[in-house]
Amino acid sequence: MSQSILDIANYPRPLMKRPNWMSLDGPWDFAFITEPQFQNPQLLSLDQLHRMTIQVPYSYHTKQSLIHDESYHPHLWYRKFVSVSIKPNQTLYLHFEAVDYHAKVYVNSQYVGSHEGGYNRFSFDITPFVKGEEIEIEVFVEDTLSKEQPRGKQRYKNENFECWYIETSGIWKTAWMEIVEHTHIKNVEYVYSPTMLTLQLDLQAMTDEDVLQVEIIDSNKQAICSYLGIPKTQVELPLPSDIKLWSAENPYLYDIVVTLIKNHQVVDQVFSYVGFRFLSWNQEYQINGTPLYLKMILDQGYFDTKHLTCTVDDLYKDLTLIQSMGLNGIRKHEKIEDQRFNYLCDVLGIYTWQEMPSFYQCTEQSKRRLKTEWTEVIQQYKLHPSIIAWVPFNESWGIFDVKHDVSQQKYTEEIVFLTKELDSTRPVVSNDGWEHTVSDLVTLHNYAEYGETLLQTYQDMNKVLSNEEVHPKPPRLAFCEHYQYHSQPILLTEFAGIAFEGKDGWGYGRSVQSSEEFIKRLKSLIDAINQIPRFQGYCVTQLTDVQQEKNGLLYENREPKVPLEDLKRFF
Repeated sequence: MSQSILDIANYPRPLMKRPNWMSLDGPWDFAFITEPQFQNPQLLSLDQLHRMTIQVPYSYHTKQSLIHDESYHPHLWYRKFVSVSIKPNQTLYLHFEAVDYHAKVYVNSQYVGSHEGGYNRFSFDITPFVKGEEIEIEVFVEDTLSKEQPRGKQRYKNENFECWYIETSGIWKTAWMEIVEHTHIKNVEYVYSPTMLTLQLDLQAMTDEDVLQVEIIDSNKQAICSYLGIPKTQVELPLPSDIKLWSAENPYLYDIVVTLIKNHQVVDQVFSYVGFRFLSWNQEYQINGTPLYLKMILDQGYFDTKHLTCTVDDLYKDLTLIQSMGLNGIRKHEKIEDQRFNYLCDVLGIYTWQEMPSFYQCTEQSKRRLKTEWTEVIQQYKLHPSIIAWVPFNESWGIFDVKHDVSQQKYTEEIVFLTKELDSTRPVVSNDGWEHTVSDLVTLHNYAEYGETLLQTYQDMNKVLSNEEVHPKPPRLAFCEHYQYHSQPILLTEFAGIAFEGKDGWGYGRSVQSSEEFIKRLKSLIDAINQIPRFQGYCVTQLTDVQQEKNGLLYENREPKVPLEDLKRFF
């Protein structure tokens, strides 16, 4: 593994790294404000605010934020003063990895821009607003309990219920800045075939007199292909015949180094990487021409004192625990994770499914919001080789009538085809769990308590796939009306969810009284799955307990409930 890849771990945007950047995490001024103050910041009177200090990037609901107010507040104000010196020929970018939900940004009391959506990065060129070396950054945030927002597992009531938890509002991923030269690389993307890597570059203020250099570098720090010449937005690089492919068994990554040279001086340089891997899903799920059997775990990405926010150390600990259980994949559930999670999965060799957080009321507004945010997700994350499936909907959440409602069915088709247009290299699951429409994979959920029930349910898989029988717990049909099975790979993507008796909260089915009973029940389910040949993988519920949901393999503090070696033995 080359050093430049290892260095990426703490950088917020690992697919396009620069050596110099400034984290804005840490203390910010903070206050709860009124809706008129959000709509018109000129009404904000600092003397009348109850100002507090919040620890960004933690939501005010969390202990880690140092505020720890678990009640709902719809309007928030953040402020931070930053000292920075930029030269006349430089550009200053302000980045937010995620702010939930509607953010308006001001620099030195001047409106910079806004963003709607709770999970993705957005950025602004704030150079025109900077005068002098001290910058005042203000962020005004509106978050609601509306079921028309894509909110995932964030509750839409004033209390927790079932499997919905305390909401996350405001800045909850890293905020940061970077200074670049006026001539710089704004974006790097690529596509590849077995013989060619094609880069698409967004280059700012380049001239024909400047020089562009691109190198693809292996683990021995040798360039396997390169370009040196006039700047252009598309660069085609023929690949050698012995290119190494990426998989969980061999997570081989190549560095990509893009350099801009002006007057014989390097003015910008970014580091990215690529993992070459080829997926197929025609009857059999395959990677690089080899059958792929997924052993995944459901991961909601919650932490006890931090909720949805996490550090690189938190992510690394979770991923190494998952590997120590003998699992090879993660279904990231109802959350768009910090992008450093995906980077670590790329490096460690862990397959991931990326799922879109759900809305819970199907309206034209909620459909527009999901479509916009899902597009951002794909554009931001599609270069990670560890992501091997896209999942825009889960268990008909938000599209509750999709089984028979033609308009909701067509909407799922629209999102599936949009996903394929943005990225044709991965399979798309139209509705994870049941009631599929157009889908590359068929995914089933079943919370049977013991393996004999699973075996009985799927002893005649054709009846399940033809909608002759429901697959119970809960009883649902595999396909919506007017849709049918077309030889897609089949996976069991939720099962187990076992809780110990006497713990506050809940799990699926009857609780168990001992570790021995926990292991016996989980093992019976795994043994049953292994006896159902039509399944090409599974996803066990779940990695950790989450607030009132006590059905993880680990407690919320990441302590195992049963010995990891026991889990590894039968996973």
